Amino acid sequence: MDRRKFLKHTAIVSAGVAVQTAGCSSSMRAIIMEMPARGEWITVIYTDYKELEEIGGAIQIHVEDKNESIILMRSSEGRFHALSPICTHLGCEVKAVKTGFRCPCHGSAYGEEGQVVNGPAREDLASYQIAQKGRQISIRVM
Repeated sequence: MDRRKFLKHTAIVSAGVAVQTAGCSSSMRAIIMEMPARGEWITVIYTDYKELEEIGGAIQIHVEDKNESIILMRSSEGRFHALSPICTHLGCEVKAVKTGFRCPCHGSAYGEEGQVVNGPAREDLASYQIAQKGRQISIRVM
């Protein structure tokens, strides 16, 4: 195969992978939430967000007081995880996909609980302590 055919073939395959990857993305909506006046916790009523109705759904919360972001993901019926969106490889922001999270910079993949599935990252995403009571999820953001 000559160089021109190789490059054309590679471009077609790359475009197909990009389309498939975009189709696998779950909906993740960014919201801005203020920290409460007391304590180290923020609270989310998960039924207020259609993104959290389905397993694999996620929202990204920006905590202005702390200048940090948190991804809240529903991993199963009644089970949620709060994770940092910062890839542990080089600090890029990960994106939610149906199987967990993927870093767009170097391809690291993480499972729905933030565990490394595929490198180059070697460490899991940082996680936040959560407490759930009914529809209310509290996330500790120290």
